[in-house]
Amino acid sequence: MAKLSYTTSLSAFKKGDNSPCYTAHVKHNGTVSSEDFVKLLADRSGENKERVRYIWELAQAEIIRQLSEGNRLELESIAAGIAVSGSFDSANAAWDREKNKLSPFINAKGELKAALANLETVNITQGAKPTILSILDTIHQTDGLIVGGEEVDLLISGKDLAVNADAEDEGVWLEDSKGVIVATATVTMSDKSIINCHLPNVPGDGEYKLVVATRGGLGEEFGVAIAKKSVKVEIQY
Repeated sequence: MAKLSYTTSLSAFKKGDNSPCYTAHVKHNGTVSSEDFVKLLADRSGENKERVRYIWELAQAEIIRQLSEGNRLELESIAAGIAVSGSFDSANAAWDREKNKLSPFINAKGELKAALANLETVNITQGAKPTILSILDTIHQTDGLIVGGEEVDLLISGKDLAVNADAEDEGVWLEDSKGVIVATATVTMSDKSIINCHLPNVPGDGEYKLVVATRGGLGEEFGVAIAKKSVKVEIQY
């Protein structure tokens, strides 16, 4: 069985959003060029390569011709047609070339659509592996306890913690038992083992998870990893 590798990264997420999630990025096993494709067809069919290339180019040209005449194609493995992009101000609005565009689309169907069913997928995400060892507010300095009023400064220690405060998908926050972000911290300093941050809006008394999202100081080509640790909040004024 063929294998297909992928990596993951946080998707559609900015600091302060309520529902961080991951998306996958496929690492293709290779690339087949037009010349490679023609040669493969010739080898499999026993036909002359030049004849295969001619038929292949003819098929592509015919697809283009049919679309250019406004037709839809329903072939054994693909459906091709024309889509419209851009909105209209009213139901009977005229076409606006500045906003409205025609774009060809191709959808897989039949055996082509089912071609990936038996591929085994493997997550090969690499990068930081952050770990939170302790969480202290800078006044009371009790591990796992945040005591404060409207705001508080925190000291977080651990491994692979370096946060890029300018990155939209890295940061520190508190989330409730449902995974909803209830407070987002401002990182004032961080390195591999320590984060200093300011929490401007401390949530109510209760049990929370403190979350660190970071690349651990690695480049943007690496995905964001998340570390979590339970913390208790007690409000005192």
